[in-house]
Amino acid sequence: MPDHIKPVPDPEPQKPRRRWPLYLLAVLIVLALLAGFLLTKTHVLDGLKRSLRYLGKNGENYGSVSFETLGSTAYGQLNGGLGVATGSSVTLFSEEGKQLGSEQHAMTAPVICTGQDRLLCYDAGGNYLTVLDKSGSAVFSQTPEQTIFDADLSSGGYSAMLTAGDSGRSLLQVYDPNGSLLYKRSTKSHYLSACAVSPDGSHAAAVALGQADITFSASLQLYRTDSEEIAAECALGSEMPYDIAFVTDSVVCAVSEDRVRFFAADGTERGAYVAENGRIADYHFGGDGFVTVLVDPYETSSRAELITLQPDGSVLAQLSLSFMPVSLSACGSYVGILTAQSGNPMFHCRFSVGRWKRYLSERPAPAPQCRRASAHRRPPPLHTPVLPFPQRPAFRQYGTCPGSPTLP
Repeated sequence: MPDHIKPVPDPEPQKPRRRWPLYLLAVLIVLALLAGFLLTKTHVLDGLKRSLRYLGKNGENYGSVSFETLGSTAYGQLNGGLGVATGSSVTLFSEEGKQLGSEQHAMTAPVICTGQDRLLCYDAGGNYLTVLDKSGSAVFSQTPEQTIFDADLSSGGYSAMLTAGDSGRSLLQVYDPNGSLLYKRSTKSHYLSACAVSPDGSHAAAVALGQADITFSASLQLYRTDSEEIAAECALGSEMPYDIAFVTDSVVCAVSEDRVRFFAADGTERGAYVAENGRIADYHFGGDGFVTVLVDPYETSSRAELITLQPDGSVLAQLSLSFMPVSLSACGSYVGILTAQSGNPMFHCRFSVGRWKRYLSERPAPAPQCRRASAHRRPPPLHTPVLPFPQRPAFRQYGTCPGSPTLP
């Protein structure tokens, strides 16, 4: 072989590529996506999710809250804590029972509404309103000269206050989360009996009472908080709504004695649910994207239909009960009911909204003395007026109930 020619060395054999880490990563991603879907969009893993959530909690290690009850009292939950309003003050306690903050003011009929990181307390028929944050500090307070008819607190921290007007019949004011006045409207031709504000503060709503010829008539007025004009007005006829609330940023719900109606921000009716041959005995707006109603068929008060409604009025789920619950609450994707009779066990029930799974646990307990706190519910009896307002019963005013279910 000539000197200038050198032999070419044999190429080294290439090591085989290890692809199993990629396959393993792909499998883990698929499993994570599947688990996320099952946990958030279905109720297949509902039992596992609740077990993990309550891991290490036996239901006995809770703080004790002590306070003096002076006159009427109202209660509300905020971030696991408890808000208590009495005839002399409103106080926020932590889950461990520690007092976080308190505002002193005389009240005759205190009412509490809770939203995300906010607690609103007002004196129904009085002249005091305050908003506390989750630390118990007062965000802002109002002492209007005129009587407060109603107030509302949205999940976004926006608040609305409905009072008698100085130069008109009613005055509606909307405040942003910092307490600055965002919207103000006075009415001179009719009374307003209930108010609501959307989570993002872009819309407000109120029930207007009037008459057509010689008959009573009501309507739902919708407003944009950046405009002085009425955005829409929806005729309700002779219906007297128990309560109104925004279930989304642009959909408001009105609950009356035998029906639930949903309206878009432009005034179009998206749908309605009618309780045939019965009445709506209770309701709650606390669920995520749905409204819960308790229907008393044929007004017998011996059994009930528990129904969840979507924002278009269609039935999401329905469950027949052989008893009439004394308390109803909704939170997230859960609905809790409580029933008790003297001498009988107390049942604590949870229902998974999408597929009405039932979880029962008997706990001997005395019959409850009063109803559980709620931000948006109708208190019985309806004929008990506390506001100096024509045909205006006091809504959203509740006490606590020993042994009430604690929802996730």
